[in-house]
Amino acid sequence: MEQVDFTSLPTFIAKVLDTICFIWATSEHYNTPSRIIVILQEFCNQVIEMIRTFLSPDDVLKGLQGEVEEVLNSITLSVNVLKELYCTYDFCCANMKLFFKDKEPVPWEFPSSLAFSRMNSFFHRVQTIEDLYKTAIEFLKLEKIELGGVKGNILGNLVNQIYEEVFDLVKVFADCRYDPLDPGDSSFDNDYTDFQNKIQDLDRRLATIFCQTFDDCSSIESSAK
Repeated sequence: MEQVDFTSLPTFIAKVLDTICFIWATSEHYNTPSRIIVILQEFCNQVIEMIRTFLSPDDVLKGLQGEVEEVLNSITLSVNVLKELYCTYDFCCANMKLFFKDKEPVPWEFPSSLAFSRMNSFFHRVQTIEDLYKTAIEFLKLEKIELGGVKGNILGNLVNQIYEEVFDLVKVFADCRYDPLDPGDSSFDNDYTDFQNKIQDLDRRLATIFCQTFDDCSSIESSAK
C-alpha cells in the first residue's frame, strides 16, 4: 500500500473546516448556503481521494488473503479519520459564534446531507469493508483449532470444512475486478450481502459442532481445553 501520513490528517481537516467557517463568517460572496455547500462537497471529495490513495482500490481487498491484520489496521485508521471529520464538523456547527467575533453568528441551517452525501456513502463503504475484515479474521482462526475427545477427528474435519468455505468466500473479494472503494458501484454490496447470508449459516453450523464437542467432553478439565 502507498503510505500517506495520516497522523497529520485530523489536524489538516480541522484547519480546513475552520477556514471554511471563517469564509462563511467574513466573505460577502460565499456567505450563502448553496456556495458553502459546494466548498464542503469539494473538501469531502479531497478527503475521499486521500483515503482512496492510502487504501488503494486495487489492494484493499487483496489483504484478505495476505497481511490481513496490517490491512485492517489501515482500514480502521481511515475509519477513525472519517469519524474525526464528522466530529469536527459537528463542533464547527455548534460553535459558529467563534468565527463571527463581534457579529451575530449565522448558523449552518442546511441539512448536512447536502454537503456530505457522497462522504456518507463512502464512509459506510469503508466501515463495511472493516466489518468484512473483522469477520474474516475471526473465521480464518479456525485453521488452527484442534478438537479432542472421541469425536475430535470427525468434528475437527467439519470445522476444517467451514474454514475452507470461508476461505473461498473471502477469495471472491480478493479476486474482485470492481472498485470496492467506489460506493456508486453496487458490485461490492451484492457480494457482501451474499457473504453475510452464507456466514450466518456457517456460524450456526459452527455452533452445532462446538455443542457436540462439549457434549463429548467427560470432565470440566477437558471442556476447558
